[in-house]
Amino acid sequence: MYVCVCKGVRLSEAVESAKRRGSSPEALKETWGFDDADACGRCLNHIERISQLVELKLEGLLVKR
Repeated sequence: MYVCVCKGVRLSEAVESAKRRGSSPEALKETWGFDDADACGRCLNHIERISQLVELKLEGLLVKR
């Protein structure tokens, strides 16, 4: 599942980077450049939810169906 189409970031990639850099909205923005000029802004508008998804995946609560 993609969490950012314009940057091509998959949830699995965001989870892996969160293991090293953290999963806070600020860490995700910094790591993936969701607030860069070339980003469309959709991810930034939903950064709190993306952060929650990453946290759930890290905790093993989000299962693949």
